[in-house]
Amino acid sequence: MIPITRLRPSSIAAQYHFRLVFATPLCYLRGDFMPRLKSTIVCCLFWVFAAPLVAHSTTIVVKLEDRRIILVADTRAYTDSLTTTKQDFHNSICKIVALGNVGFAATGFPDYHKSQNDSMSNWSAWEDAKTYSALHKDNLVEMADDWGRAARKHYQILYSMDPSRVRRLATVSGGNILVQGLFAGWDTKRLPSLVSERITLDESASPSIVASRNIYAQRDLPYTTNDHTKKLIEGDLAKKWKKTSKHFPKSERDWRWIEFLIQSTSEHDQTVGKDADVLEILPSGSDWLHKTSCPAY
Repeated sequence: MIPITRLRPSSIAAQYHFRLVFATPLCYLRGDFMPRLKSTIVCCLFWVFAAPLVAHSTTIVVKLEDRRIILVADTRAYTDSLTTTKQDFHNSICKIVALGNVGFAATGFPDYHKSQNDSMSNWSAWEDAKTYSALHKDNLVEMADDWGRAARKHYQILYSMDPSRVRRLATVSGGNILVQGLFAGWDTKRLPSLVSERITLDESASPSIVASRNIYAQRDLPYTTNDHTKKLIEGDLAKKWKKTSKHFPKSERDWRWIEFLIQSTSEHDQTVGKDADVLEILPSGSDWLHKTSCPAY
């Protein structure tokens, strides 16, 4: 059974406006990863409480409102060799997947592409999200749990075939995280909710591939994955935003403010791009308020 941690607005963390900081980059994994000791790493979400800011980060901002959820992500990613410090930035990566009245994103190693002589099967966290969102359209937690079981199974198979490789992946990602999926949508009471499923390596446990679920509730401030963005949310950008907001219709200024937070973050963090994709999630469905690189899945 997947352990459950429920976070309520009345909790101490919520009272102190905790932030969500993922401690692993999103990485595309090829079957020939270990022989080459090289992989393409694409910065994306990070989901660990109170973790130090990862040097190679991105920023995702999620605003839970009474009747809608705003999910915004920058489009910058980078490729990085595990054996060098060379980085190659790309500014056209879609990090958000729209699944009806749910938004999904993944981090860690969410995509496996087999090599020619590889006995593993291809696997995609995004494709699994599509599958389980179709099976559980009205239950966000069951949707996320099925996704977590499938992701855990994938890594259990990989671990049984090549445990040293899985150890390497867990080390690369940080926090022993192998993959993590984030579902933003509506719970069974039609309240806005974030559900995170995390797959980690814990060789002191049996089995060693562990799945855990966390649920995050509505609060006044947006959630963010970036420490710079958090400081901007809690700081004073009023004067700068007042000047910038004049360029937008009043009907757009609520979500444009979140986009503005990302753009402002990019001035402090080179791994964050100025361009962003914005998804509005309603109980009845979702709509792209602004598309730069999405949809891609």
